[in-house]
Amino acid sequence: MPDTLVGQPPATGSTSGTVFKTPGVTYDGQNAGVQQQRTVQSLAAAGAVKRGGNWFYWIAGLSLVNTIVAITGGNFHFVLGLGITEVTDAFRSPQARMVGYFIDLLVLGFFLMCGYMAGKFHKWAFVMGMAFYALDAGLTVTADQYPYTASSTSLSATVIPAEVRNWEKLKAALDDAEQGQKVRHRIEQSLGGRNGGDSIMIASFSPERSWQGKSIAQIAKITNQSPLDVVLDIIQRGGAQVVNFGMNEDDVRLFMREPWVATASDGSTQSLDSPAQPHPRSFGTFPRKIGRYAIEGKIIPLAQAIYSASGLPAPSVLRLRNSSELR
Repeated sequence: MPDTLVGQPPATGSTSGTVFKTPGVTYDGQNAGVQQQRTVQSLAAAGAVKRGGNWFYWIAGLSLVNTIVAITGGNFHFVLGLGITEVTDAFRSPQARMVGYFIDLLVLGFFLMCGYMAGKFHKWAFVMGMAFYALDAGLTVTADQYPYTASSTSLSATVIPAEVRNWEKLKAALDDAEQGQKVRHRIEQSLGGRNGGDSIMIASFSPERSWQGKSIAQIAKITNQSPLDVVLDIIQRGGAQVVNFGMNEDDVRLFMREPWVATASDGSTQSLDSPAQPHPRSFGTFPRKIGRYAIEGKIIPLAQAIYSASGLPAPSVLRLRNSSELR
């Protein structure tokens, strides 16, 4: 900063024997006291900007450490790092990870630039850095998970093309010579990606309760039909709720370890005397995670398993503003 301290006789009415002078500024006896006060304020503001600029280096450094820990498979992070880098560090596929690392570099470079420019007493850099950090601090990212390798939804959402999931639209498409062939092929492709229908189990189908608990492939053998014909038969008769075995146990355990992943069944309330055979998540999500994965498997600490079902989702997911924690 080019400001200097120069000893000078006190101006009339001034109680100080030292006046802060800035080169290039003309001082007169009448306004020297006011100019001194403004210069002191300017120096104080400049010092605050520079000190704030140094803080940006800490933010960038801690965020970089968090990224390195994530890459090496560590299980801790600095809370003063950036939230956006924690999100990108959670990307798992190789392509997504490359994008995430690129975003990390851009963000860290931005904060290093803000720190450098603020150190040169540029207030705009300090304001931009603080504004971005405030926005990042307000970014709350969560995900929810139920600890099973199977999901549950309707049969139509599982294998029927989105544009014809309504039976009337599907029937019209099937009756069309050209479009019908394409739709059948797409359904068969979807079934093929699910082991020919063997990975899709019927959970609830009121017209034929005996099919519940059996896969599409099993029903096809029993009824001497193709898996495609079984699907079309079920859809025509009102559709069914299914359980789709399409996830990997290693992935379930991997994401379970993330501190921002909450526990949720993602299912509806089920009656104990229901004739359906629903996904077990409706009854066992929370005891399974705590018992199987925390207590027995030691995949995550017991405290984390409990927190993921209580303290984590209460304020961020359920918006329970008056919730509290026992520590």
